[in-house]
Amino acid sequence: NPWACIVAMGLELALFLFLKSRALEQRWGDVAAGFWYNLTRFGLIRLERRKIDARNWRPILIIFSHDVDHRLNLIRFSTSLGQSHGIVTIMKLLEETKEISNEEIVKEREIMSVKLEKYGLEAICEVDVVKNIQEGILHVAESHGIGGLKSNTVVMNWSRKGISHKIGQLKMIRDLMHM
Repeated sequence: NPWACIVAMGLELALFLFLKSRALEQRWGDVAAGFWYNLTRFGLIRLERRKIDARNWRPILIIFSHDVDHRLNLIRFSTSLGQSHGIVTIMKLLEETKEISNEEIVKEREIMSVKLEKYGLEAICEVDVVKNIQEGILHVAESHGIGGLKSNTVVMNWSRKGISHKIGQLKMIRDLMHM
């Protein structure tokens, strides 16, 4: 009977999908998280193996900003460069003046995410602790990314401090260009 065969195959497929989701849940704790993790892993591995054609280039921006509220125009401008096709990371660097706990870093990241959501902006928020801000910018910009997704655009605010600080920024920009 063909109808009984189709029903049996449908039941087998439903049972297979149910058991597969249970296996993902056991491995990852959440089926949706497991699905997105596996999809991201699959995509990153494929991107790493492919040569990117110039027509497929997408901006992968890293924005250095101490405060989302004060640099909102810079962040809006930067996110508009990607036109919803790029990946934007907003990086807040904290100078290591005292011991900064992991909880403080997580809290800072959450505050940034809430502010971005309030303004209707999509970006990945990161917080890092560095000994020196300018050296930290160089190290983070150089090491930021995973697989085939490496930062190709660095955005930061121009300093309003004295001439010696601006000279330091120009040297840092020169170093960024040679990465």
